[in-house]
This record gives sequence, structure tokens and C-alpha cells, in this order.
Amino acid sequence: MASIAHKTLTRSRGSVRAVSANAKHGFSKRVRDEITLIANYGVDGDAHAGSFVKHRYLARWRPRMPNERQVHLIDDSLFDALRCEGFEVNPGGLGETFTTHGLDLLRLPFGTTAASARLGHTKE
Repeated sequence: MASIAHKTLTRSRGSVRAVSANAKHGFSKRVRDEITLIANYGVDGDAHAGSFVKHRYLARWRPRMPNERQVHLIDDSLFDALRCEGFEVNPGGLGETFTTHGLDLLRLPFGTTAASARLGHTKE
């Protein structure tokens, strides 16, 4: 369930295919067996975690800017589309924290936050 202001999204039947984190800034993140999410902070041990912006360009110019992108989600359907174009991309390859399946991420309202979630990593 996710909400923004007074808008509430209903429960979805999607799943988490992979979780990724990287202690150093880089394009890709390493897939992990598990990660620890900390409210208003992000993923424990990830380069993007923290109260203030971590993107290197913005941090240089506005170091006290609030960090509004502590985690990144990408649905695995994007990987399928990229494979059709000749690119081989795997979970974590685009720097996402969560690789999802079956969640219509593009339809989430701007500013959606996770109010309550049960996340399970699916193993194939």
C-alpha cells in the first residue's frame, strides 16, 4: 500500500524479484540476498541512503537538500524491452534498489511513498 497526501493506492499483486545495494556511488548495484530499509533514511549501507541528497552533482551545489530518492524501483518488464533492442540488462544493472515484477510503477502518483509494505524476495 502506498499513499500521498489523501490518495491511497490499493494492494497490488506484484513481487520483488531482486534487491540491490552498493556502498559506493556507481552506475550499477550488486544484487543481495537481503537489505535493511530504515525509515526516512533508505537502505542501510547504500551510497544513496541518508537525510540529505546523495547524487554527487546535487550534493556539490546543495548539500542540505532533502534526499527524496533514497530507493529506486524498476520493473523487470523494462529489462525485457531492452533485451528486444539488443541490450543485456540484469537486476541491479540500472542502479535500482528493487527490481519488481507485475507492479505498474508508471501509474504511481508523483511523490508516492510506502506507508506499509510486506516485501518478499522471490527466488526462481
